[in-house]
Amino acid sequence: MSTACDTSLCLSTEGDSFPDLSHPDGIHARSANDVGTCIGSYRLIKVLGEGGCGTVYLAEQNNLVRRRVALKVMKLGVDARQVVARFEVERQALALLDHPNIAHVYDTGTTEDGRPYFVMEYVAGLFITDYCDRERLTIKDRLNLFTPICDAVYYAHQHGIIHRDLKPSNILVRVRGGEAIPVIIDFGIAKATSQPLTDRTLITSLGQLVGTPAYMSPEQAEMTGIGVDVRSDVYSLGVLLYEILTGRLPLDVANPGKIPLDEMLRMVREGAAPRPSVCVSRLGEKAERICRGRRTEPRALAKRFKRELEWIPLKAIRKEPDQRYQSAADLAQDIRNYLNGVPLLAGPQSLAYRLDKLIKKHLKLVILAEIFAVILITSVSIMFLFVEDYRRRTVQAEASLAELKADLKAVKEQKDQLEVAYLKTRAELDRIGGQRFRKAPQDDRRD
Repeated sequence: MSTACDTSLCLSTEGDSFPDLSHPDGIHARSANDVGTCIGSYRLIKVLGEGGCGTVYLAEQNNLVRRRVALKVMKLGVDARQVVARFEVERQALALLDHPNIAHVYDTGTTEDGRPYFVMEYVAGLFITDYCDRERLTIKDRLNLFTPICDAVYYAHQHGIIHRDLKPSNILVRVRGGEAIPVIIDFGIAKATSQPLTDRTLITSLGQLVGTPAYMSPEQAEMTGIGVDVRSDVYSLGVLLYEILTGRLPLDVANPGKIPLDEMLRMVREGAAPRPSVCVSRLGEKAERICRGRRTEPRALAKRFKRELEWIPLKAIRKEPDQRYQSAADLAQDIRNYLNGVPLLAGPQSLAYRLDKLIKKHLKLVILAEIFAVILITSVSIMFLFVEDYRRRTVQAEASLAELKADLKAVKEQKDQLEVAYLKTRAELDRIGGQRFRKAPQDDRRD
């Protein structure tokens, strides 16, 4: 933790030379004598960092509020109007920023010898990459930790400030009440006056290189200053996200001592970053260590990167600014979209993709709907079978009834015929009987 705190400045800085890193104590030699003295109501405790034009001290406020702060002051002998003006612009601009994930400016002033200074929040924490690895954060936890950084960068953009040097050493994570809070420091390198004490920051005079090659956008690598806007910070956020997720930079330009500057800049402008899933598969033995730091396994991590998760950093680090997320807010929203199972801005706009995401997001409801549909179809089918059986039986009953009616009619007709025959027979018998009765007396008379 001390390493992160001691080598990070809670300020944005720019300079015209590199500090001598061959002797660690030598970089503070000119400012060490000021330790123990006071600037206003602030007692200087130790040097946090030093650049070509300014020095940052850990200081203690001694008036009504007693707290430790980071104090940045212009160096003696630096009196160029442009440098002083840029220092003033920086401290005024940073004083406008009031965001929980940006180091706050507490005070500004001028020393007795006329040097401007400003006092900022002292952030005691680890670089965001170191914190993620030390705490073995899962991919989901890393994304949740990264999202507030995007929100803070967007807030700064809304106030007209572009960072231009977003990298792990400029984002510290402190823990308060058990909650990890990322805080951006060194805000606004384009407004600054001195160079920070960081490993891989290359900053030269106007018209040359401003930023850190491993994290700078292709338009920054052109060194013309043309086309550098909020989307340049989006690119740097994409590089940082890629590193947080995979443990590796998308382009291998992190060591300025091994790769010539021109080659580094060419790689930034033209180099193609491998997909995170491919990057993990190429790590070999290192993959086990990296995956342990994410509480997963290489195969599972590579599988998780495929498709959606890797779409987000790859869109953020596209070479053409128009093809990136157009704001840090869009990047933050797409991370939230991924975590919430919503279609990504970085994803295809096809109906099939959106329908697939909708089904996955509401999978339980879809399953319940499918169960209901099966029950409904089964019920309707059973009901249809019952109705069909009832109809069949009704038809059969009606046919039987018709047959019975026909038989009854036939019987009735036969009955009627029998009755007619009976009546005829009876009539005939009566007629015959009558004839016999009339004939008998006649025969008696003859006798």
